[in-house]
Amino acid sequence: MILCCRDSEEFKEIVEWSQGLAVDALWLSVCKIYSCESYNDRKRIFLQVLAELLLEGRVFLASGDRLKGNVIEQIAAFDLAWPAEEEIDEAVFWIKKDGVSWVPGGLVWVYEDGTEVWT
Repeated sequence: MILCCRDSEEFKEIVEWSQGLAVDALWLSVCKIYSCESYNDRKRIFLQVLAELLLEGRVFLASGDRLKGNVIEQIAAFDLAWPAEEEIDEAVFWIKKDGVSWVPGGLVWVYEDGTEVWT
């Protein structure tokens, strides 16, 4: 089982490459670092990284307003909505090949000074 804990170099690189950017940058960073892993493993790693960022308060999820629910519920919403590998559009992660957005919410990055960057 592959884990990407917040103290790992991989986690730090993923955050560095995607900080301030939209959710697809987070996915592409996971895919770059874990390119040899299966689609399902990359999905699991993405959800681990997202959960860590949410728990640390470095991001929150929003779709107009903040998403409701705790971190577990928000991660579960992502997991449930996640398209099959053949349906995902690798060029625009948050849109399926049929053109429909599937993500429950986008990233809002929160910086130490309180600044929020909505993506």
